[in-house]
Amino acid sequence: MLLSAPPYFPAIATSIFFSWLSDKTRHRGGFIIIQALICIVGLCLTAFAHDGYVRYFGPYEFNLMLLNIWVLMTILPGVFLLNAGNSGTIPGILAYASNNVVSQSKRSVQSALTVSMGGMGGIVASTVYRAEDAPRYLPGLGVTIGAQGLLIFLVGITHIHFRRLNRIALEGKLKEPLEGQPGFLYTL
Repeated sequence: MLLSAPPYFPAIATSIFFSWLSDKTRHRGGFIIIQALICIVGLCLTAFAHDGYVRYFGPYEFNLMLLNIWVLMTILPGVFLLNAGNSGTIPGILAYASNNVVSQSKRSVQSALTVSMGGMGGIVASTVYRAEDAPRYLPGLGVTIGAQGLLIFLVGITHIHFRRLNRIALEGKLKEPLEGQPGFLYTL
């Protein structure tokens, strides 16, 4: 129990931070992609680092130049980054999807579909994280990396599509308003 709770502390911080930032900027897709990339870095450290300490705790040192001063920082990769990226995308995806539908009935169906598709991850995980792949679980981690890549691709496609529709709506070239609501623009 003591080792299973700490990886979720950064997830709480990143979820709150990226939720606040996306509300402030009214932009969600880019922050979902950033969090997916954080998750991919954590997955790669977990999958390919040979040192168990790096895989779980992993003090990973790097230099950061800020105002010509090199600062040595320690971040916690592996499972910590995996959770920080993955857990933060859940509220972002729910808000992104909910912001882009107008009626309550559509929003209810959209929310239910989003949650049920997320729940299917448990079904997939039970088939790709097999006992015979222990302790590295490379097939499962590979599928998870692929799922994060798919998320990045799909968010990118919807971002391009929504941006195009917003531009056409602002130019007045649509026959009827977006989502049947005058003044509505998709959240990017």
